[in-house]
Amino acid sequence: MLDGWICGRWEWSREPVGIAETEELKDLLQLCQGVLIGSGQDVVVWACNPTGVFSVGSVKDRFLANSYVAPNYVFEWNKLVPKKVSFVAWRAVLDRLPTFDTLAKRNISVRSLLCPICGELEESVEYVFVSCGLAQCMWSLVSQWCKTPVFFLFSFRVILELHKFSKFPKDKARVFHAVCLIAIWSLWKRRNALVHKGSPIHLVSLVEEIKVLGFLWIKNRWKRRCLIWKDWYRFTVSRVVTSILVSFLFFWWRAYFSISVSGCNGVSSVLLV
Repeated sequence: MLDGWICGRWEWSREPVGIAETEELKDLLQLCQGVLIGSGQDVVVWACNPTGVFSVGSVKDRFLANSYVAPNYVFEWNKLVPKKVSFVAWRAVLDRLPTFDTLAKRNISVRSLLCPICGELEESVEYVFVSCGLAQCMWSLVSQWCKTPVFFLFSFRVILELHKFSKFPKDKARVFHAVCLIAIWSLWKRRNALVHKGSPIHLVSLVEEIKVLGFLWIKNRWKRRCLIWKDWYRFTVSRVVTSILVSFLFFWWRAYFSISVSGCNGVSSVLLV
């Protein structure tokens, strides 16, 4: 909007539009009343350095001078799912997903602030993944599949902490955490398809997608790759771990026994000679 300082007065490229810009212009002119503007060339000065020259060290000193407060929540990434899946949940924690309420805060015009899935209340991260009726039904089916108690979700962060409160072993808890991330990603993908393409969301199809994608991604990213669909569909992941241990002990015992037998045969042949 500013074009320059010409002949002792401000030259604007356009006039302020709206009440907000008019008030901002008044505040700006009040701040500039005590400022003397010369006709010389402008010079950029770095205020964080006494010499006025920018340096990386001065930026570091400025950060260290301010008291650093550790964040209350640290997002936990999971290697069993692609980064794009964890990225959606990470953006949701930071409230950076383009939900209708976030777009409105950025002065982006939207047709309605209501949730596109149910149309009952204003759409937000908390509502889409926690309070919406479809989301509650999805989490209920996921809990039945994973054989966990029914989820009582009060915030989005609770979803990301469910694996810590479960009674699963460490490996199975990590798999359960990956399932929760996949559910978040799948629901958000279906929501976008509804908004941009008008594709309806079917609950059964959504849950089946979570199971299929979870099987494909976790099977190929997990070190214990003997995961089979039958066990995965029943979410008996601990059975997979047990079968691996039994197989390892069996092959070890067979190898040891064969070595022992061959050694005994060699000794016997020597004694016979």
